[in-house]
Amino acid sequence: MSNILCQFKQFFGTIKELNAFIKTLAILRSLFYSLKIGKLMKRIPKNYDGDKPTSRQLKDLLPEIMTQITGKIDESPREVLEAWTRIVGPKISKMARAVSFESGVLKVKVENSTLYSLLTLHEKEKLLAELRKQFPKVKIRNIFFRIG
Repeated sequence: MSNILCQFKQFFGTIKELNAFIKTLAILRSLFYSLKIGKLMKRIPKNYDGDKPTSRQLKDLLPEIMTQITGKIDESPREVLEAWTRIVGPKISKMARAVSFESGVLKVKVENSTLYSLLTLHEKEKLLAELRKQFPKVKIRNIFFRIG
């Protein structure tokens, strides 16, 4: 076991670089699973006679995967989350925090039921309009508020 660690240490230089590499691999793995790459995998047909290869080449899969990745990046989730504070102002942003932005839906965590009611019933359409105005290229479908 220590022989393997010595080889990794020689390759990466330091344990810190090895840890950074492992974290990068974990992020890439979670990104690929979030893109549902499993849909790209296909089973062997029931009446397969063995003439054709069942595997798919990476050059066939890569364009489809890259399209999905660029779609995720084009959503600009970080920018939308950062804009939430500017849009609602500093007082409300302390009580209503934008948690995530995925598939055109902004999820906001609200501190209490009064603010939840106010935002859901009265301010939701104004907030959506302001977000769409600031991010015309991003498809913003809805805002979900959750108490928590």
